[in-house]
Amino acid sequence: KEETEGVSQPQAVGENIKMNLAECLVFLLIAPIEASPTFSVALNRRKNKKGEMPKPGTRMLREPYTPLINYQDVQYYGPIGIGLPQQELYVVFDTGSSDLWVTGVGCEPCSGTRRFNILASTSAITNCSGCGVDRTLDNYGSGWVKGYTFQDRVTFGDVVTNEHITIGYVSSQAHAQQGFQDEGIIGLGFEALAEYSIPMSSSVIVSQAGVANMYAFYLTSDGSNGSILTFGGYDEGLLNNASISYTAVETTPFSSGNAYGYWTVSMSEFSLGHTFSGSGLLTIVDSGTSLIIIPYTYLQKIIDDLITNDAAEYCQYSSTLLICPGATDLDGFPDLTIRFPKYGYPGNDTVLTLTARQYFVTYYTRGIKNYQLGIDGTSSSQCILGDVVMRAYYTLFDKENYRVGFAGAGSAFSKNSGGGYDDNVPLSWIVAAAVFVAVLIGLGAWLCLRRRPAPQIVYSPQSNHYYMEPGASIRHNLAQPVDDNDTI
Repeated sequence: KEETEGVSQPQAVGENIKMNLAECLVFLLIAPIEASPTFSVALNRRKNKKGEMPKPGTRMLREPYTPLINYQDVQYYGPIGIGLPQQELYVVFDTGSSDLWVTGVGCEPCSGTRRFNILASTSAITNCSGCGVDRTLDNYGSGWVKGYTFQDRVTFGDVVTNEHITIGYVSSQAHAQQGFQDEGIIGLGFEALAEYSIPMSSSVIVSQAGVANMYAFYLTSDGSNGSILTFGGYDEGLLNNASISYTAVETTPFSSGNAYGYWTVSMSEFSLGHTFSGSGLLTIVDSGTSLIIIPYTYLQKIIDDLITNDAAEYCQYSSTLLICPGATDLDGFPDLTIRFPKYGYPGNDTVLTLTARQYFVTYYTRGIKNYQLGIDGTSSSQCILGDVVMRAYYTLFDKENYRVGFAGAGSAFSKNSGGGYDDNVPLSWIVAAAVFVAVLIGLGAWLCLRRRPAPQIVYSPQSNHYYMEPGASIRHNLAQPVDDNDTI
């Protein structure tokens, strides 16, 4: 069950059923709880967020956690295995692309440190159709990767694909690509976006694992451990009493017609000092992009507004860049508000609110702390919501229902925030409310009508469960620390 549309009101299923408080509590404790099968990849090795074992009913990993890395809030990447015997490489799990490629032996210099040795894999196939032809495999905002394709088995956690997946074997990269930490990319976009990895490795993995075609990203801040990617659903233990609100995915125009490609949503409002609104600002939600990307015209107006705040007194800025010293009181800047039409609720909005502490990115120069506005510009009319937003909200990518969900606590999802609240009540709230009601009923019965039968209380969560230049999403304007020699 990946979404609950609501929680039923307390019902008396039998006015004459005699059930005392103790029996009611026993019923609540032993009532069966159903959870969808999921498996996860964690950005650090841990039991759960608080170091405890997961509680029954939470959507947790069925297989052991695999450690991933948060590199200075710029990249989030983790291990997959390829070949037989398995060779481990660290890749970016990217919702802004749909192919799988890894750096091969001889690719020097290339990003990362590990290299895949195709000659060492007994399961690799190089004589497949289209394989072995040296070419440009993919183009990104930060440059190209070149090489050829081959087929092999892919391992994700304890799941090993039965069929061979077409994989890019990268032999050279554009200069801008070489400074990254990963050794490849695994795409989590839609199949129409794939250049060669069809069927997509991610689709094969979820199908073979028997889980829903859905991914959930929980990203930590300040380079800390604890980030986790869940396949097949989401982890209730990471919701932290937050609600989930969805918005619909839009199709992407291709030469052959419209199809689902990027995770594109229709943004109705982007407000930070200056408000931009329209019938639909096409926006990609992209785990492979570090920052928020908006048109240059928007960015210039936003910076013009921000620098009028007292908090910006010692900040340095240009038309597209705002950097503030570490002593800056970020609370003096306004909140960023993003609105989308709410999935399934016409006339209502999914509303995201980020504070300045969330939309500014921290970096250090010679040990001195600085803040950089985590928003960059593009000549395109489209926008990208990258890791800056995904750190603030637990983000769900639901391929089965063509929607993106956001979960976050606070005003962004209150019922007074323009409809951004989704009636998805965490299990812990349900149990707590039920116990509280049961206690009240028990006390009332004891004080007033000690012989009157108490009604049975039943709470039952009901089951429910972007055209941009090709490749301009993943690694698009990744945040990089400002060099000492850089001028603003």
